[in-house]
Amino acid sequence: MPELSKTRERDLEKISAGFLDHLPYGICVMDKNAHVVFINRRQEELSSIKRKDLVGKCLFDSPALRENGVSAAIKSVLQTGETHNGPEIIADVRDGDELVREVYRDQIIAIQPEEQVVGAIIVSMPVTEESTSINQSSLAECELAALFEIVREGLLLIDDQYRIERINDTHAALFTNTDPEDLIGKQCFQVLRGNTHVCEDCPVPVSLAAGASKSNSIKETTPTGARKVITLTASPLKSENGVVYRILVCGRDISMKKEQDEKIRDYLEELRTNIEQRTSELTSRATLYDTILDSFKEYILVLSEDSTIIKCNAALRKALGLTPKKMDGKKIADMDLPFFSEDLTAAISTTFAKGSITNGEFSYQAED
Repeated sequence: MPELSKTRERDLEKISAGFLDHLPYGICVMDKNAHVVFINRRQEELSSIKRKDLVGKCLFDSPALRENGVSAAIKSVLQTGETHNGPEIIADVRDGDELVREVYRDQIIAIQPEEQVVGAIIVSMPVTEESTSINQSSLAECELAALFEIVREGLLLIDDQYRIERINDTHAALFTNTDPEDLIGKQCFQVLRGNTHVCEDCPVPVSLAAGASKSNSIKETTPTGARKVITLTASPLKSENGVVYRILVCGRDISMKKEQDEKIRDYLEELRTNIEQRTSELTSRATLYDTILDSFKEYILVLSEDSTIIKCNAALRKALGLTPKKMDGKKIADMDLPFFSEDLTAAISTTFAKGSITNGEFSYQAED
């Protein structure tokens, strides 16, 4: 893997910090010696410690952490690589001018690519009647949600009472001119579509009943009088014991094919850029990176300039019937990949030569 410049590494750190600051959970990242590398905005609120006062410091030196046993837990995770689930902790968190008492639980997760512990992450998750401790998979879901906020897709996060917890500008604009911040805490069917009850064409109830993602296309008239056809996809987010604690809804305007094609091109460009920007994080965040790539149904193949395969996602591996060990680090020329036509090979070469997106087509019948 080609090394990145120091400037590029700093840029990646800024991008990564932006992702983590979107998360509703407290995040603290440390190296193998328990020196703090990063804490997100939520962790600052829970710990009442500013980021600048903690980054670079060793957590073993904190008297408070030694007293409550967290230091010992961190040392155990860094030594064994086993996840630690801490006890419930009460914290007074400032919400505007008021102090709100919250109960949360820490989970300490080892960062261990290739079975070697290189650091750990402390995840501080609020404790509710229905929540359980977070694991690496659900953390990846949260980061993926944050990633989707920077692409041009509508995104809505609601609780099981249809109250809006997060909504991006794109999704709000599909239905209303109201500022997204003014929609938080209100029921989506009321403020987005003007109904007094759950919409009949909403995919959320069907998704909840099936326990799986469901989609439906709806017809909507905007405040300006424009008529739209919108595809909504609802996905239930579940805790480890199977309890649904959030519903993620993705909205897409499919009224005009030209606009849709532009969104797809922008989406692919954003995806390509973010995968490139996060390449340097593969060593220390391999598990999280793989989870993000494997969540896409599209075939994704990441190549270096000499056509060496850096990463192949689960969808493409399944289509080819190959394992990562049989693909990662191999050159395309050394592999008999049935779908690589001359046009697609030429498109890859053109992409590296010009540094821009190039389209190539292939036809391949995958085995079941």
